[in-house]
Order: sequence, then C-alpha cells, then structure tokens
Amino acid sequence: MTVASDKTFFLKKSTGKEPIEISRILNLLKSISSDLTISEDLLMDLYNKIIEGLCDNMLIDELFSLFTECAASCMTKHPDFDVISRRLAVKQLHAKTGTSFFKKVKLLFKAGLYFDKSFYERVKEAKDEIEAVIDYNKDFNLSYFGIRTLERSYLLKLNDKIIERPQDLYMRVALGVHYDSLQDAFETYRLLSTQYFSFATPTMFNSGTMNQQMASCFLLGIDFDTTESIFDAVKNCALISKRTGGLGLQIHNLRGNNSIIKSSGGRTSGIVPVLKIFESTLRCIDQGGQKRPGACAFYLEPWHVDILEFIELKKNTGKEEMRCRDLFTALWIPDLFMERVKEDGQWSLFSPDEVPGLNLLYGEEFKEKYIQEEKKGTARRTIRAQVIWKSLISSQIETGLPYMLYKDTINKCNNQKHLGTIQSSNLCAEIVEYTSPDEIAVCNLSSIGLPSFLVKKGMDAKKYHQERMGHNNSPDGTSDTLITPESPTTDSSSHSISQEPEKEEKENFDGSENKRMKTDEKMVNKSVETITQTVDFIFTTDESEYYFDFNHLRYVVSIIIHSMNKIIDINAYPLSQARNSNFKHRPLGLGIQGLADLFVMLRLPFDSDKARELNKLIFETIQFAALEESCKLAKQYGPYSSFEGSPASKGILHFDFYGVKPITPFDWSNLRRNIVNYGLRNSMLTSLMPTASTSQIMGFNECFEPFTSNFYARRTLAGDFQIINKYLLKDLIQLGLWNDEMKNILIEQKGSIQKITSIPKNLKQLYKTSWELSMKSLIDLSSDRQPFIDQSQSLNMFVATPTYQKITSMHFYSWKKKLKTGMYYLRTKPIASAVQFTVDKEMIKKSNLMTSDLQFSEMNTGTYQTEDENGPCDTCTA
Repeated sequence: MTVASDKTFFLKKSTGKEPIEISRILNLLKSISSDLTISEDLLMDLYNKIIEGLCDNMLIDELFSLFTECAASCMTKHPDFDVISRRLAVKQLHAKTGTSFFKKVKLLFKAGLYFDKSFYERVKEAKDEIEAVIDYNKDFNLSYFGIRTLERSYLLKLNDKIIERPQDLYMRVALGVHYDSLQDAFETYRLLSTQYFSFATPTMFNSGTMNQQMASCFLLGIDFDTTESIFDAVKNCALISKRTGGLGLQIHNLRGNNSIIKSSGGRTSGIVPVLKIFESTLRCIDQGGQKRPGACAFYLEPWHVDILEFIELKKNTGKEEMRCRDLFTALWIPDLFMERVKEDGQWSLFSPDEVPGLNLLYGEEFKEKYIQEEKKGTARRTIRAQVIWKSLISSQIETGLPYMLYKDTINKCNNQKHLGTIQSSNLCAEIVEYTSPDEIAVCNLSSIGLPSFLVKKGMDAKKYHQERMGHNNSPDGTSDTLITPESPTTDSSSHSISQEPEKEEKENFDGSENKRMKTDEKMVNKSVETITQTVDFIFTTDESEYYFDFNHLRYVVSIIIHSMNKIIDINAYPLSQARNSNFKHRPLGLGIQGLADLFVMLRLPFDSDKARELNKLIFETIQFAALEESCKLAKQYGPYSSFEGSPASKGILHFDFYGVKPITPFDWSNLRRNIVNYGLRNSMLTSLMPTASTSQIMGFNECFEPFTSNFYARRTLAGDFQIINKYLLKDLIQLGLWNDEMKNILIEQKGSIQKITSIPKNLKQLYKTSWELSMKSLIDLSSDRQPFIDQSQSLNMFVATPTYQKITSMHFYSWKKKLKTGMYYLRTKPIASAVQFTVDKEMIKKSNLMTSDLQFSEMNTGTYQTEDENGPCDTCTA
C-alpha cells in the first residue's frame, strides 16, 4: 500500500527550489529493479519508507542518500535489496563524478594534488586506449558497503569532494604499478575490477600518486640498548607510520628494570617507560594524514626479566604509568618455554645485557645456551613457568593479547634462514622476515578473492572468465577441454588417472602444458594423491551448482606475483634500510579472502573433511603458481641478490621443512629443478593477512576466517544496518522459511541457527559460526596449509566463554601442530560493542520453530555483533 503524502517537498538547487515529483521516485525504483525477482509489495515497502523520510530543502545528493540508506536498511527482507542499494549508491556517485579518467587526472594534476607530471603525461599519451578499456558499469558489481568504504577512504578527493569512481581507482592503481606497460596495466585493471584480487590498502591508497609508498609491513628492532638506538627506532617508526606503514618492533635487547647504566652508575627503569615513548609518538604520527591511526606490535621473548610487566601492558586496571593500551603486544616463544610450562618446571628470567646474543639463537643452540646461563647463576629471577603462563592467559582473556608466535618453528621452517635469525613478526603476525641493524624488513601484500574462481556448472570456464574480465582473448592460451575419469587425455600424451596408488604410472612432464583435470568429490576428496602428471583441474561437489577453477587461479597468481615485483622496484621507501632490505630479499605476501564464502557456495561445512581437502588444494596451487612465476622472473631478471645459500638454492622448498608431499597434480619435481637452475625472484611469496577493509570492498568474508555471525549490525556514519548472512538468507527464502518470525528468532539467538528446529540439519552444519566451530578445526585447517605458506597466518581464535584450561589446551595444540603464529587475537564474547534493539518475544514464545531449551534474556532486547566502519587498524589488509 502506498503512503499518501499531501505535502509537496522541494529540492534545494542552485537555481532555486524545485518540487520533488513523487511519481518519479516509484518509477526509478521499478526501473532499477526490473530484472530482479523482488515482489511488488516489498518494493512498495521501500517506496513508502523513502516517502516517510522526505523533508524540505533536500539537496539532490541528500535525496539519493535517503534512497540508498532506505534500501540498505531493507537488506534483511530480501537479497535484491542489496542489489537495489548498490545500484542506487553507484548512480549517486556517478551523478557527481565525471565520465573521463583522463579529465579527472588532469583536474587533480592541475590542482597540484596527487599526481606528478610523468604520470599525467603517460595518461595523456594513452588516454584513448585507457578510456576504451575502463568500464564504469563494473561499479555496479560492488556491494553497497563496499562503495561506501571506497568513498570514505580510498577514492581521491578535491576539497573534500569525491573525484574518482571505483573504476578510476582500479585503473590508477594498475597504471601506477605497471608504469611501463599498458598491456600489463590493463590486465591488472581487469582482475582488480572483477574482484579476482586486491592489492593491500597502502597500494590502493598510493599507487599512481606522488606518494608511491605501497608497502604494508615493516619489521625492525632496537638492536642496541642505547639512547641513540632507542630514539633512532622511534624516529624510524614515525617516518614509516607517516607513510602508511604498519610496524613490528622487537625489543629483546632492552635492558631489564634496575639494570646498571655504566656511563652514569644509575639504574634503568625497564622497558615500560621506553614503550610509552613509542605510544605517544604513534598517537601523534598517524598513517597517511589521519587515514588510519599509527600502530605497532612489540615482540619480546619470555625469558626477559620484565616479561610480566610486558604481558600486563594492555590490562584495564593497574597503575597508568605501567600501561600502554594503544600498543600491541606479542610473545616470541621458544619451544623450551612451552616444555617448561607443560612439565610445570622453573623458568629463569634474564636481562639481555647479561646474556648477549641469546635472542639470536633458536632450537638446540638456544636451549644449550639458556641452560648454561641458568647453571652459571646469571638469571635475575627464577619462577615457575606456569606463573608467567597464567598471567599470559589472564591477559588474553581480558584484552585478547598478547599474540603467540613460536620462534623455533619460524626459524627452522624459513626460506630466509641462511640470512640469520628471524626475531619478530609484523603488526598482524603473518610476516616473518630477517632484520638487522642495517636492514628493516618490508613486505608488500595482496589477497586473492577465492569466490571469484567459482564457475556455474555447465558454463565454459575460459569464456566465463574472459567475459567477466571484459576481454575476449584467452589470457593464457589454454584450451577448454576438461579431462574426466572416463576420458583422461586430450592429446597423444599419456597422463594416468589411477584410483589405486600401486597402479600409478609416472612420466616426465615439463609443467608447461595446461591440462585441466575435472575432479569430482570422489576423486579430489578421497584420492587426489593418485592423480599424476596433470597441471590444472577443477573441484566440485554434487550439492553445489558451482565448480572451482584452479586453472584461472594459477593464471591470476602469476599476474599478481608479476605485479608485486613491480611494486618492489618502484616503491617510495620511507627509509634507506627498508629499501636495501627489500631489494636484497624481495619478499612478498600473497594471501586470500572469502574462504568461508567459497565453502558455503560449494556446500562444504567449514569443519568437514572435504573442506580440509579443498583447503590444501587451494594453497598448494597458490604456492606452486607463485614459485613458478617467481622462477620465470628470476630467469628473465636474475634471482634476488641473497638467493645463493638459501634453502631454495639447494632444492629445499618450504613444504620440505614440514616433511609433507603435495597432493596437487602439478610437476613439482620439474619446478624444483628449475628453481635450482634459475633461482627465484623472491625469498618469500605467501602469507595470510587480515583483509578487513578490502573484504568490505570486494564483498567477501574476511581472509580465511569462518563467519562470526549469521546476523549482525554494520555501524556506519548513516546509522546501524541489520545484516544477515546473504547465503543463509537465500537458502531460507528458497525453503520458504524467511519471515519476520524467523528474523526475530535469529536476533534472539544472536545470529545462530543451531536451535531453530525448522532449519534442516545440513544448513545447520553449513552455517556454523566461528563461536560454534571447534578451535581444533580452525587449527587443523591452518596446520594443513602452513607447509604451503612460507610466511605465517593471522590466526584469530574464537572462544565465547574462555577458561584457563580451554586457552591452554588451544595453545598447546597449535604449538604441537607446528603453526608459526599460534594466535593473533583471542576473540571472546562480546567481541564488540553491543547494539540493543527490540524483538517480539511473544512471537518467539508462540513459535514452534525453537527447541524447548531456548533461554530468553530478562530484557526484551536482543544483542548482536557489530562491525564498525571505523574499526581497528587495517594496515595489513589486502
């Protein structure tokens, strides 16, 4: 039913007032939803909501904001409201921005902002080709919240007015990276604009501009406990933060409290006063001029005499002079400490000036030196290891920190082990690289959007990807032929597909041909290790309408690795020590996002055996493709300068440290030979970082995490929006189960469907949230892929009601599974500020949809998880 409005509302325009034609609003809504399945009643609900929000003297931009916000607020009613809200948001943005990429670059250049003359001239010279490739219709593929995220932080502005469109951003970034090749720039643009991957936030901010600082992560240390060294580190952190870099700083060498100062005879105050200097500095020097707050994680080994004070830095109680709540704390843990905790043994604490070089040892060498110093009586203090452990667990339950990283595993399983001891990670605990007084480690990041590699069954994969990307030529010249168990070959070559390992036939294969293996769940999920000498393949299940195309994944990885190497070469480094390190070792961090989306679309429960198998296949493929491209680049440009003596130079690849064998049907043996012969362009290739901002832009769940809730609030400047898991909403609508009653129950259950009796068991398995999954399953997934991730993983743990025993068991399990990062954050409930809102409790009581043990809260409110658009620092987000 239409809301009647007797009042005439007027738009405020430069030429005066103009009446708002109410009928045109309805026509706009009908036009913009003409190809959708939404009912006329629901569309009229949106129309009425808009009419109720009208007021006099609105600007046209304010009117469109009302349209988009009303549509976004209806997303829990039907999936099409997401489409309507994004279309309205894009129309709003397009209405106030130009249609020429070159003209926008010229406008900003003439204003003296962002672009230098060389970039402007390159764009001017190629403007016709650029305008022919850029496709503003692709903006409509972004989600409403993705568009708003881009508008808030990423799109370039002039006098606070947005100048860029999303496609302009992608084109600018691609041209900035591939300054010397339009062809490479256009292919990178196509992949960025179709959500196959994203560069990290600093690259998206700065590429193509005069400030081409595109690296995400910087690792450094206070290598000498002197005033000069401490304040050099403070200055370096400020300069890096100013240029949008995130920081990881090792402080193992800082003397403990009450140590003698030889020059004056006085006594030191320990590490806390030093850390407060860093805290104040980072409050002052944010990342890129108020784009993001400055942030640094500090790494300390647990044998340091000030370890207990360090662990308690972020606690909510205690003396203010002993707290640094804006900093992030991390433990760099040797195996010996875990062993002493396990056996309830004693643990000795030292001041690093009295055990010089202890931080540079690991494994048996560390153990021998540590025990030797214990016997010599060098320790300042000896306590039960479990005293430290209990303080650690207490802090993690209260604050989520410190991070847990395992020093010995990191150093034993590291491509840079020939350079020296790795002493710390970065802000987000996924980068593990060598640092020294002369070298500040750097890492450039990107992430792959895994759901983009799903193709609907019955569709030709090559044609699908070409049309989606916006060109008709095959990117790699591969054929479309699918190799099936019934027809295993496409040419005269013989590639055996055996169901029994003892019947497996092997042959030499150069790894260059692009065969495609169609693997259904019987093949991949049960016996993929017996499929030999094929290169590319797909994964599917009977329950899904999609298959995963590994062939295109391999191709996209090659493009990303090529692009990230360009970034290393052209990056504007904030410090010479960072430039020197990055040019020597050329490490990269290629990660993923949307693993949870992928599992749901393939109808695989997150904790299922099939999901574990697909997880392995994905990361093996990424690692193979990354090594393959890095080797090709080494053959063309030479290996990274410190390659000689590295494990890879001796034919030892990262997964060899773990004693595992790949199960993907690629020619790993030939790749290994090529690496020994030609080298690698990069010392590191893969890491799994958080992807907070870029996941919002691309519309996927963050990194490799499960969904944290099926119903949550997204807090924006326009207000709080209720959001339901889009896949669950679609399933419930198809089953005829979605209505106001179900919505109320889902709110009452805080986004869980486990006690809703009308929902089928298979959906309950599919939509388990992070709070309902065993942390063992998350650790197992991380452990399965770790051999094929040569850096580390930002692994969050989710424990709704944490106890000492639960957290202890979790940590020891991840340590035994040889994870490098045992834990990034410990997430406990509530994990964010609660939003309270009214639910119809009487409706729920009358409902027969719930199990009998449902417990209601005393208040007539529900509480659900929130996501704040101005959330935590996302330096590493890729």
